[in-house]
Amino acid sequence: MNQTDLNNTSNNKLLLLLSHLDFSNYSLLNEELNKSSLDTLFIKNIEGLNDSKISQYEEIVVISFSDSKDLYLKANELYKDKIVSNIFVGINFIIPSNEINNLVCWSDNDDLYKNDKYAYKNYKKHKKNKKFNFMCYPLHNHNIHLSKQNENVLDSDFIVDILLFIDKTEVKEKIAIVSENHLPFLNGVNILTDLLKKELEKLNKKVYVITIKLKDFDYVKWEENNIKIIKGIPLPGKTAKIQALYMTPNFIGGMKKLRAMQLDYIHVQNEYSLSKVMMMLSKKDNIPLLYTYHTMWDIMFKTKFKKFAPIVTYFANLLLYKPIARFSHMMTVPTNKVIKVWEKKGKTKNIVALPGAVDIDKYSLKGKEDEEEVIRLKEKYNPNNDFLLGFVGRISFEKGVEEIIDYISRIKDEMPDVKYMIVGYGEAYDFLVKYAEKKNVSDKIIFIGEIKNTKLKYYYAMFDAFVTPSTFESQGLTYTEAMSANIPLLVRDDTCLDGFVQNEINGFRYKTFLEFKQYLIRLKNDKGVRESIVNNSKHTISRFRKDVWARKMYLLYKESKKVLNSKRKYLIDFEEVLKKEGLN
Repeated sequence: MNQTDLNNTSNNKLLLLLSHLDFSNYSLLNEELNKSSLDTLFIKNIEGLNDSKISQYEEIVVISFSDSKDLYLKANELYKDKIVSNIFVGINFIIPSNEINNLVCWSDNDDLYKNDKYAYKNYKKHKKNKKFNFMCYPLHNHNIHLSKQNENVLDSDFIVDILLFIDKTEVKEKIAIVSENHLPFLNGVNILTDLLKKELEKLNKKVYVITIKLKDFDYVKWEENNIKIIKGIPLPGKTAKIQALYMTPNFIGGMKKLRAMQLDYIHVQNEYSLSKVMMMLSKKDNIPLLYTYHTMWDIMFKTKFKKFAPIVTYFANLLLYKPIARFSHMMTVPTNKVIKVWEKKGKTKNIVALPGAVDIDKYSLKGKEDEEEVIRLKEKYNPNNDFLLGFVGRISFEKGVEEIIDYISRIKDEMPDVKYMIVGYGEAYDFLVKYAEKKNVSDKIIFIGEIKNTKLKYYYAMFDAFVTPSTFESQGLTYTEAMSANIPLLVRDDTCLDGFVQNEINGFRYKTFLEFKQYLIRLKNDKGVRESIVNNSKHTISRFRKDVWARKMYLLYKESKKVLNSKRKYLIDFEEVLKKEGLN
């Protein structure tokens, strides 16, 4: 095996051995390395570090020998973002503290700390940082003498020890996904958080969800699955199941708990108290931070605060949204619609549109039990088998659901067998119930209230079409859920649907009541139209696969690290990144 040979494996991890010695004739060493599942590359000069093969690997383990300080420093300069472990054999130089993930030392001194002044300095320098794994092994047990060029310079037992150590001490990257609340509090952000956590864990990452405890929810069972709860301090006001009443975490205890986790990446998904804590943690411990903006707050404020909306929006942007957007090393939004919103706010660099994924299988019926449950619900809520339109989501004023109730009242005489089922709960629930009474369509509107997320597929299965008038969505996860459940869409036209819902191909996008009525008649009276829409939607929904989404998100974590290391001079070309990874 010569200096540039690689094992014929398909690993994404490379074992990089650095020394000016020529290892090519050490048959015992080469024999053991060939048995290993790791690809291996020997480097004995600076030029060798520019080998294009090295950059193809996602993770690099570096073994530096006592004559290779220059090679070690250059390797860490070139491949800083890829190196997961640094192992040193016979330390005789001081190691930069910010370059190490795992610090391991082999030395020819039994009592290394007392007899090797260089290693002792390194030990003192790094011992307080628990992220570093500082170990020392006596080299003379393996008959290693780097000053002699013979067959015993590196025996096979020694390299086996190294390989076993790499396998034993490999540290999973730690990722914190941060949200003001979590399941069982049901909303789109929490569903995505849970989905992302599970998919990143499949990629061998250690993932925590950091959240604030809400009074009305029991998180005990969640803490067993790396859900870390920071105690909240309730603000004055009525006790409701909303995050805003628990905006202030236990700062001192919370920060101590967070720092002890020794995170590699932080992913913030809200703009309130926890985001500020994570910004401080990111700055203090030099951790890359990615911020995902989910909610179109400006539109929500217009609905909630009306004439006071401009003032509320100004201060919310000033104190909440813009600070985290400016501080974050990378920012994601669901669609290009939201990128345009942020461009108007002044955010133009390192912001990427990455739509959330959907667990496609979760919304498909499986087996006889699922089918029987749908039949039971139909007998309860739609015994006459009327043409059932459906809405799923948080019942808030900005969703504008009253528009569809009004439309139902206008078509009830012409299409008496059309009903509208509303699944979900929120502050506008009571208003909508009264509005249906006012419009004399209480018998046409079916209010279900809040249900468990695991039950959603049964309700989707009852719908003949998914209908929402909302222009509030940044992406609209319920659109993808409905598509996954093979339900055609009849939704109000909005820029968040561009590139996703093609009108009259994989869904209907209406702008006026007349268009709504026209599309509804086509869906209701033409089974072929419904089947065509559903078939075309199956192709669309494949773009939202959860495994691909998680891989893209992890790539963005790594890009955020580049921004951090470059002091924000690095500008992402995400299309190029995806192309290199075969994900474009």
